[in-house]
Amino acid sequence: HAANEPALDDNQKLSALSDAQLGALCDWSNAAQGGYDKKILCTDGVTSVPTQKDQAACKAEDGPVLKKCDQTVATYKACTLRLAPDPCDTTNGLTSKECLPLLPCLVP
Repeated sequence: HAANEPALDDNQKLSALSDAQLGALCDWSNAAQGGYDKKILCTDGVTSVPTQKDQAACKAEDGPVLKKCDQTVATYKACTLRLAPDPCDTTNGLTSKECLPLLPCLVP
């Protein structure tokens, strides 16, 4: 599922992303998970997790979260790649070393 890297500075803070940069990150993260508007089958072979419908939906859902997040693009990418192989395993995924720094951003 390796997708083309977004043309973003890995050291840039997520909170500082422009609208266009957020769109690029949305495109990349959804591509890393199989593409927009897909159902990703979990490793149990039964459950599936939907990806976001399109870039606009991704910006609407993720934008407000990322805008208040002081983590870097690199951290976001590492977490996305950690979750992509098994999107259902969010418990282990979100507490992994790759995603742990992002947890405070995900909690309202």
